[in-house]
Amino acid sequence: MIRNHELANNWLKVEQLLEFVYKSLISGQKQFEYLAIKRDLCAQLLDFALGEDSPLCLQGEKRPKMGSDHANPPLEYLVLSVAHIVRNSHKVVQGGEEEDGEPSPFFLNTYGKSYPLSDTAVNLVFQSSFVNSQARYGHATKELGLYAAHLCFNNLQFSRDVAEKIVVGMNETNENNCQPTLDILQPTLSLLDKYSRQRYEFIVGIPDLAVKYNNSPVSTVPQCGLSYMQTKSTHTTNYKSSLYADANAFNECLLKQLYTNQRRYPKFILMTLEVLY
Repeated sequence: MIRNHELANNWLKVEQLLEFVYKSLISGQKQFEYLAIKRDLCAQLLDFALGEDSPLCLQGEKRPKMGSDHANPPLEYLVLSVAHIVRNSHKVVQGGEEEDGEPSPFFLNTYGKSYPLSDTAVNLVFQSSFVNSQARYGHATKELGLYAAHLCFNNLQFSRDVAEKIVVGMNETNENNCQPTLDILQPTLSLLDKYSRQRYEFIVGIPDLAVKYNNSPVSTVPQCGLSYMQTKSTHTTNYKSSLYADANAFNECLLKQLYTNQRRYPKFILMTLEVLY
């Protein structure tokens, strides 16, 4: 049993313990079944990592906060453990959904069978704040991206949650620290299921013709023929995420960012295009 308060108060020293747990978890099928199924390790780790954001945190309960202005909590092995357990469940479903059907393309199938998660673990894995915080810390972000995409499979609500974290994350980062968000973006967009198009519209955005009015006292809409398009006005095309009714500087979709930053941040553009293509 993970002692949340004790570990959180000593967060600088938890890395070796979490490494031991992870290596024990992946050392064999019996070890996996004991830790993941009998001990419900996934729920315990997520409850610990989420802190006061955990649904299991009681009203009025105070949990120690991990991290400081100078150091992030060393939770990389925690991310690896949670991702390994979750991705060995062929399809993680929330209440009211059916588990039947094709497995997620990110299902690991390490032991030749699927291991369903407990109801408590399912409630915790769909807390998108876990993905957001660990991406911000830069913890095992490639595995974190596969974990997030696995949970997005045929799940519109979690796809929307992850897409929002990606859009906001891309707007808050720059070419020097955008890689963690790109690691989550790539598998999320590559996931093929019945909600693939919606995820593209959430993250990449929808092109929209935005005609700029003349500056004359009586505003008129200019012709949108070839002669007008050849003016190459920067106001001709607009891009918006379908997540938001109104776009602003904090929720610009990927197309809008690429269009806006094409001259100022060439490295950012190149890194993003490499992920997209």
